[in-house]
Amino acid sequence: MGMESFNIMILPRNINVVQNKEYWGLSGITEIKVDFVTAEIRKMRNIKKKKGGYVIERCIEVKLYEKDNCFQGFELKGCLSYLKGGIDICYNFYNYWEARIPMKLYILNEEVEVHSSTDLYKVISNMYFEKINIFAKQYGGIEMKVTSGDFYRKIKRKIWWHRVNSHFS
Repeated sequence: MGMESFNIMILPRNINVVQNKEYWGLSGITEIKVDFVTAEIRKMRNIKKKKGGYVIERCIEVKLYEKDNCFQGFELKGCLSYLKGGIDICYNFYNYWEARIPMKLYILNEEVEVHSSTDLYKVISNMYFEKINIFAKQYGGIEMKVTSGDFYRKIKRKIWWHRVNSHFS
């Protein structure tokens, strides 16, 4: 996970995040077939297939976890440059799946309980406090609706554009 991103794990109730020596992984099994999950994803209007996963509303990367063709959960990755909006999108995604499969949330490999997008924002702001402050010092109050994977390419373009504009002003 880079300096510009936050991560959320959305897991079925019988899947857990566990530490195995210095590595973290998923433990448990479901009988939910990956085909069911991908069929449900195709029904969602705001999500597009992308190499290695999906992207919601052009800003939240989604990775699907599976074992033996059975669903294990999702990892959502958002950019700190669109923190509040990105968290709202993540919470809506969580609600969509929670209505179909009993789910739970993990932030930084720790299970959290939230009841609203505002709760999730508070939890992430608290757990990523240092990272958010470092990001703010580095990039100021910049707000860009991009994936964390596209952030550096877009920020270079934005800085370049700002320099060109200020030079000719």
